Amino acid sequence: MSRNRHLDRAKKTKNDEFYTLAKDVKEMLDNLTAEMTKNKIILCPADDYRRSEFVKYLRENFTRLGIKELWAYWIDTQNTIFTGYLWKYNGKNEYVTEVGYFDIPPVFDECDIIITNPPFSKIRFLFESLAKKQKKFILLAPFHFIGYDVWHKYLKNNKLYYYGFKGYYFSGANKSVTCVWINNLGIEKLKKMPKNTQELKDFVYLDNTKILYVETIKNLPKNYDGLMAVPLTFVFYDISKNYTILGEAAKYVKENNILNKTKITLNGKEIFLRIIVKKNN
Repeated sequence: MSRNRHLDRAKKTKNDEFYTLAKDVKEMLDNLTAEMTKNKIILCPADDYRRSEFVKYLRENFTRLGIKELWAYWIDTQNTIFTGYLWKYNGKNEYVTEVGYFDIPPVFDECDIIITNPPFSKIRFLFESLAKKQKKFILLAPFHFIGYDVWHKYLKNNKLYYYGFKGYYFSGANKSVTCVWINNLGIEKLKKMPKNTQELKDFVYLDNTKILYVETIKNLPKNYDGLMAVPLTFVFYDISKNYTILGEAAKYVKENNILNKTKITLNGKEIFLRIIVKKNN
């Protein structure tokens, strides 16, 4: 790898690594049970074991959770040519080995569960790898992840669970970032939604469709059983359990021959990403 490429990577990594605070890690990981983690190898793939609150929590709860081994991979960015290291702990002994620089650690295939707050610039790649390898995981992800294609694949099959959609502070950052915990272990805490109060007459349909346009989550129509285009954040609210999620709007209308184009418009203007939902019978 060239020197310039190393410098570029180092710059990106240093600007993009912020560690999750202990209180937020504890709130989420307190939901773990031995049934989820017994005899499992857990990997924290973006965590210096000396600094990571994920590693600290899992090590302190190693016996309670019945963990087989705890691993952590991180990249030393202090030098121009930086290197990746792997820490392993089996409940008694621990050791560190130099393994080289990788976006995804070489031991990724060997672990059972991934738990981390990944650098936000790398979350798409990590999420795609998790989907491809069908790994169990817990990630703290920025809100914008829900625009990724790989998320929509999970979305359509209702295979993801969400917890704590709100603003989070990180060590090394001076402002909060809107994030949500994503997992496929069944851990869920959704925001509560008030009852629907708006009448159907207050809504309009997307151009050339019979899909009702819902501008904000709090403005869902009452007593409506047809298709609706709602904001992506719909999945973070408890009311989503009363609906079937059919998929991202542009993909849905194309796959079902509702429109001849992928751009969805309202009064001639393209709308931001939406998902199509239908109330359960």
